[in-house]
Parts: sequence; C-alpha cells; structure tokens
Amino acid sequence: METVIYTVQQGDTLSSIARRFGTTVSIITRYNGIIEPDMIYTGQILRIPVSEIPCRKKSCPAVMEYIVKKGDTLADIAVRFGSGISGIAELNGLEDPDMIMEGQVLKIPAVKDYTIRKGDTLEKISKKTDVSVESIAQENDISDPDVITAGETLKIPDKNDDEPTEYMVRPGDTLWKIAKEYGVTVAYLINMNRLIKPDCLMEGQIIVIK
Repeated sequence: METVIYTVQQGDTLSSIARRFGTTVSIITRYNGIIEPDMIYTGQILRIPVSEIPCRKKSCPAVMEYIVKKGDTLADIAVRFGSGISGIAELNGLEDPDMIMEGQVLKIPAVKDYTIRKGDTLEKISKKTDVSVESIAQENDISDPDVITAGETLKIPDKNDDEPTEYMVRPGDTLWKIAKEYGVTVAYLINMNRLIKPDCLMEGQIIVIK
C-alpha cells in the first residue's frame, strides 16, 4: 500500500492527523507500531497508508473498508462482499491479487446487480447502464465478453467520470481545504501531485484532483 510521510506538528493528535488524511487512528497506530495513541510528539515521523484512488463526493461509488485477516484471500473477500476479484484489485492498485497481507486495509467497491435477459449482449447492457463493456467484464471476471447466459446476474460497477479535474490555488487555500471541497483525502492530493512540501502552496499553482 502507498504511504506518505508526515511530521507531527505542535498541537497534533492522532485523531486530527487521521481526519486530515482520511484514515483512522487504529490504522496509523498499526502501521507505525504505536502502543499509546496519546503519546506522540512534535517532530515525530509517521507513515500514513493511503489509497491512490480518489473518492469525490459527487461521483465516487460507495466503498467499504475491510482489514485483511489471517488466512484471507482476495477470492474469499470478493465472495463475502459480492464483488469481483479484479474490481477490488483495481480499486486498491494491486498488481498481484494473490499478494495481500494481514492487517492491510482494502477498499471494496459498490456494485449493482443486473439479470441477463434473452437476447442481451454485454454491449447492450453497457448502453443500458452507461458503464463500459470492459468495466462490466472485469467486475464479473468474464474472459470472453461474447459469452453470457440469460438468467445469470451481473454486478454492474458504478460509472467513473474519467474527465480530468484541476484546481487553481487561491489566496488562503490549504490542501486540507481543497481536499474537503472535492471529497478526497489530503494524502491522495499529495500522491497525485507529487508534492514535496504540501504545506507550501502558491497562489496560481495547479492541483490535479483526478
């Protein structure tokens, strides 16, 4: 999982840091081996696990977070949540679906169901649902898009808006303010824009949201 490095500032608490990065106190403590969550100090370096997938308020599908348990496989998790293996892998940037670790936090995509009717093709279903053939095939682990069976149920992933979104920094802006406005995490903006000094934004600077 991708991480960003954060230096604890005066007045910080794990709760405030978790809110800023769109994560939880328990995840930060586990990744950094912190036994006493109330005992952090100014200047301490923390690794914050983040996702590279944006979650904008207006267009992001509902997602759930799941902490991988000992013995879990991606196939087990997919069955448990009624999702496709490839859909979970894509959402979490997993290059090898067989390589998940105990304690890893996975985002589980929301899906809708569609019962295949006689005469349906993935192309027809794609037009009905406004979701690409490739996305439907991937979500349902369909190797041959031309072979589907009437009566079977397909999981239809929510449509993602691929149009790039950019934001020009205005006076008084902070990453926290921008992240809150667009419904993403500060960590996501840092990763997306490769920001070395996230606290030093300049007026007129372009921040890529998606």
